Amino acid sequence: MTIEDIRTRLVDRLDELLEPRTVRTRRWVHRVGTDALVPEDVEVRMPGLLGQLARGNPSSTAGRSSSSGGSRPPGSLVAADTLLMIDREARPLAAQLVALRVQAAIDGVQLVAHPRRLIDAVRIIRGFVPDLDRAWLHSVDRTVERWWVHARVTTTWDDAPLRPHVPCPACGKVGGLRVVPEPLTMACLDCGGAWEGSEADLAAVASDTRHAASAAGSNEQEPVAR
Repeated sequence: MTIEDIRTRLVDRLDELLEPRTVRTRRWVHRVGTDALVPEDVEVRMPGLLGQLARGNPSSTAGRSSSSGGSRPPGSLVAADTLLMIDREARPLAAQLVALRVQAAIDGVQLVAHPRRLIDAVRIIRGFVPDLDRAWLHSVDRTVERWWVHARVTTTWDDAPLRPHVPCPACGKVGGLRVVPEPLTMACLDCGGAWEGSEADLAAVASDTRHAASAAGSNEQEPVAR
């Protein structure tokens, strides 16, 4: 992958975090004159991933068992944790990029920036992407990849993330991995690790998970209204 490929991917992921998008999904509706249900493809306008996280995402399917303690659905707790993680990393990163730009432009001047909102910090980072050198580009790309993976896994609302019963490649714990098949991404709810589909560890996990999902799907029947 070239530097420009990485730059383009980074911009795309930041845009997914920031900007609303239209997604296609499938719902089941009654066939006219019968009780049978038939699939219908629809378009849904969704906020950016940060917007979904900020809503608390109570409908998220990425959380742990519904037996978890607390008054809020577990999905909303995971969303809050994900948003806090991104916030803690994005504000200092944006401030650092601004300070470096000022120092490069005006010798002897040191600026301390404090983005007021998370979305402001992420937009600042987005604005600096075209000018990042190789070292900074790789560093920011890896950081944003972690935000993007966790945000996607946490905000998945159509199909639940897959939950492979295998050890996490980073912390070794079983039960915390969540996998979203398209595009292939994986996050660990225990240690915060994040991976995208080009990495070998994820490919191995995804192979087992997709096989299990395929086997389960082959046994599914068309839903019938009751």
